[in-house]
Order: sequence, then C-alpha cells, then structure tokens
Amino acid sequence: MNKKGLSDIITTVLIILIALAAVILIWAFIRSTSSDASKRFDPAMLTTNLKIQVESVRVLEDPGNRQVQLLVRREYGQGNISAIVVTLQDKNGVTVPYRKNFSEGIGEYEVTSFNLNYTDTNLNSIYKIEVYPIILTTNGAELIAPVKDHYYIEEIVPINNSSQPPTQFNLSISKQGTGNGSVVSSPIGLNCGLVCLATYNSGTSVQLNASAMAGSTFSNWIGCDSVIGNICTINMSSAKNIIFEFNATSQNIFGSGLDGSITISNSKNINIDFIASGRTYADGVAYRINTPSDGSITMNRYSSSDIMTNGIVVGDEVLIVNLGGNFSDNLDIGSYEFKKVSSINISSVTFDSAISKSYDGSNQINQWVVIQRVPNYHNVSITSSGILTSSP
Repeated sequence: MNKKGLSDIITTVLIILIALAAVILIWAFIRSTSSDASKRFDPAMLTTNLKIQVESVRVLEDPGNRQVQLLVRREYGQGNISAIVVTLQDKNGVTVPYRKNFSEGIGEYEVTSFNLNYTDTNLNSIYKIEVYPIILTTNGAELIAPVKDHYYIEEIVPINNSSQPPTQFNLSISKQGTGNGSVVSSPIGLNCGLVCLATYNSGTSVQLNASAMAGSTFSNWIGCDSVIGNICTINMSSAKNIIFEFNATSQNIFGSGLDGSITISNSKNINIDFIASGRTYADGVAYRINTPSDGSITMNRYSSSDIMTNGIVVGDEVLIVNLGGNFSDNLDIGSYEFKKVSSINISSVTFDSAISKSYDGSNQINQWVVIQRVPNYHNVSITSSGILTSSP
C-alpha cells in the first residue's frame, strides 16, 4: 500500500468520527431541550382567554352581605386551569384580590359561576373587575397566564339579596270627638276620611298631620310615639292603632222666631203637620239627600220624586244629620250641624257656607243623610191635652 492510499483511509475515518460526534452532540442537545421542556411551561404559548359578559356580573349590596356574582367562560387554549385570580377595585383605587380554586380544572369553552364576598373589606362600590387564569404545569408548578380580562361597572344598582319580603306592619287610625277634620300621612298612604288603614315596612318613621274643618278644632292624639302640636310621629316597629280627636265649636242657632207663636191643644207632629200660621207643608219637613262629600256647600235630593221647594225656602234654617250607616261603617253616624239656606230649587239646596262635619263614613252608599227644616217659633204653648212630637 502506498502513502496516498493510507492517507485516503485516514481521511475517511476522520470524517466518519466527526459525523458521529456531530450526531452525538445534536442528540444531547435535543434530549436536554426535551428535558427542560418537561420542567417548564411557557406561558407565552397559552391562548387561554376568560371573558366576563355584561350579564354575568351581579353586585349585591345588602347591608352585612356584600357580594359579587361572576359568570366566567374559558375559551380555546392550552394548559390546565387550576384557579382564577379576581381583583376587585373601587373608584378610589382600593383593590382586593381573591383566588378561586378549581380542583377539577376548567375545560375548554366551559362556563362556571361563583360568588365573592367583600363585606369585611374597605371597598366602596365596585368599579372594575380583573380576571387572571392560573395554569398548572406538568411538574405541578403554577403560572399566571399572560392573558387577562377585565370589566368596568358603570353603575351599581343595589339588589335585595333576601328571598323574603321586608317585614310590614299595619297602621290604622280612627276619629273620636264631636268635630271633624282630616289626617294625612308622610310617607303617603293615609288620608283619613277616605283611607284609614295603610301598611308600612318595619322601621319606617311615619308622620300624621291633622287638619280641622271649619266649625271644629283639633284636640288630641292617642297612641303616638311623639307629638308636636297637630303632628304625630310613629315608628313602625309593630302594628299601631292611633286615635285622633276633633271637637266641634259652638253651633250658630239662628232662632229668628219667624214662624210666630203656636198653641198645641191636641196631638201634632212637626214632621207631618203644618202648625205655624200660613204654612202649607209640615213645619219640620224633611228630605233624604245624597250623602255629601266633606266640605260640600250644595246638597242634592236622594229621590227624584221629592220636590225640595215644598216646605223649604231661602232663609230657612235646616238640620243636616246622618241617621244611619251599617254595622261596619258607622264612623259618621250621628254627625249633624245647622245651616242656613241661601238658594234652593226642586232638586238641590245650597247653604251660605260649606258643611264642617263629615257624613260619608267609609262608603257614601252606606249612609242615610237627611235635611230637615228647623221650625223657628217665637213662643210655644202646650195645653193639658196637647202633644207635640216628631218622627224624623
């Protein structure tokens, strides 16, 4: 073998050895890279994205139980999500982080919900919510994914988190005394004379304001927590029954004596007989009228067959009286007052001033109200055989 042939052999062996060394180095590098990859999870490769939809955020701001309800959804992406970090932030910049663990992870496109209670924090109304997924690597380490989602809350409307309605109590008020007037409440609900029963939430402070009608004065409250003048204050911690009192001022009895003097020598009824000289209708003629509303000045006949000008003229004094309601509607039974007729026609009579008493009870239909002419005698003499009666 010559020197040239030996040199070629050596060159070939060296090339083979270099090639083997290169393969070994490449294999070692690949194995090393593969080993490192098994120990690390590159968060930059994640495509996980959690979105909070507008309808998925509910803020409950009941006293003593302030919560945020979240509905989250995982989008497509690699990695096992073991937990979610949620940061709550108010408009003052105060932030509080929370961690929600998921022992079984969250699958792709899976939707899950949970509550966060922030009652014991110094957060005011929640302004911003941020969500970060936490990824569990193959070797058990946790990494916070680079993709986050956030939601700004423009306005928080407090929501009652209680499934039970608020406790409520009844407030009833009733009148006593000879006078009349009205009582209204704040908050609204009562306008007694029309409505004398209302319901309020427990703890509500209710004020009642009493106003006397003409011819009456306000006298007293019974059952109030506090009283200042005609204003009664009640704290609705239980059902309450309040009594208010109006008393009538002195009545104006006209007593003109225009019916002259009469002598009764036999049986006479002022509601049936015409006794005074010149009368063609009963001295005390009476008509039933439609129940008047409070403060009315004109009364209308009840029956279309009545002719109110028969026996009553301008200038006459009349008695208005409520003769009856029913068993449950008897508040205004016995109310009465005297008025002077200023004008009259066959179907209605108008007085010189509005009525000061209440006659309509709880329901006008239940009442029996009449007007009766008041005889104005100058002098009345009754003999031993005479009897003077009435039958309203």
